[in-house]
Amino acid sequence: MTPGRPEMAFAAMALTFGALTFGAQVADADAPVAHAAVAAPVADADAPVVDADAVSADAPESEAHPLASAQRWSSDTALTVPAGRTEFGLFHPIHWGVTDAIELSAHPILAAIWPHLEVKLQWWRRGTLAIATRHRLSYITPMLDFFAREGALGLLPAETDVPFVLGLDSAYLATWSPCECFRVTGELGLFVAPKAKGGDRIVLDFPFLYSRFAAVETGATVYLGLGLTGSFAGRIAWQIDARFTPIPIADGNGGAGWILEAGGALQVYANEHFGVNLGARIAHGRYPVGVRTHVLPVVDVRIGL
Repeated sequence: MTPGRPEMAFAAMALTFGALTFGAQVADADAPVAHAAVAAPVADADAPVVDADAVSADAPESEAHPLASAQRWSSDTALTVPAGRTEFGLFHPIHWGVTDAIELSAHPILAAIWPHLEVKLQWWRRGTLAIATRHRLSYITPMLDFFAREGALGLLPAETDVPFVLGLDSAYLATWSPCECFRVTGELGLFVAPKAKGGDRIVLDFPFLYSRFAAVETGATVYLGLGLTGSFAGRIAWQIDARFTPIPIADGNGGAGWILEAGGALQVYANEHFGVNLGARIAHGRYPVGVRTHVLPVVDVRIGL
């Protein structure tokens, strides 16, 4: 029996992520341990022994520096969650630390109409600098079929002939942490979405979807991002970020499209197992219908195990 489109899509996703994670494990095994301090010379037998429990009791790192505790949580940085850690939220994807350098994630609700899997691979971390890549492979056709309908969720005409579309979103991430209470992350990404021949024109000119899925029509999009994370009191951390995506789809006046998306959030962590995020995102740019601005509030509860 000839495999159908879903079977082919899932087989491609499995092969791609198998190759990525295997390559990262090989690279991680050959490289010195990134998350541990460089091995020190053998201690002098006569040197005084330091009580680790006393040190941790006198200097609770997570209280003095919230980002030290927040580092265990997933983030849009080159840092990965620790091996074995799992986290999820009301609207937050599930994240799982396969190793200290490999993190898998997927959104369980969106996966029903948008099958996808994401992996973050931390290739290098020394001192204040960390470098990683993030790759998300997705089967976009079911989502386009879902939006091709009449009614409130009809973002595409009901009669749209939806083609077979796979998407691969890959980004390079570099994070600089000059101190325990501040981080800067730069991002350069490429989203490629090849589709089968035929089918109608597909443009999801809807806020927060347009920049993410314009590659379905254009074949590919690039984006640049910058994020800042810091802390200022107790277990409260803040985050601001911005991403710019040029889109080669002309509007009614013949101008090329573009989207500037930015956001800010406060992150309150009770401990390494429970946190609350409060913030908002704004998308400003040139859509096919002209320049528009949209704001979306963000509230989420996150659980870590």
